[in-house]
Amino acid sequence: MRVRRTAQFTKKFRRLPSKTQQRFDERFKLWMRDYNNVILNVHQLSGKYKKFKTFNVTGDIRVWFYQDADGVYVLDNIGTHSQLY
Repeated sequence: MRVRRTAQFTKKFRRLPSKTQQRFDERFKLWMRDYNNVILNVHQLSGKYKKFKTFNVTGDIRVWFYQDADGVYVLDNIGTHSQLY
């Protein structure tokens, strides 16, 4: 699986507490190994966000991603539920 991160994602990720960054690393590795693991709650968004899917990092932190035309998964955004929606 090929993955890249947008500048927006990288900027927001750097602002997260180190504990949340560590949790992301754990969940990202899980996502790479087992994309549909129940813990991640991967699902398609709808409405104006229908381009994106999301997975859970913590109870409130989410990652938005999509698959581009070349099949690369793009990590587009990260933040709390209220920050993203």
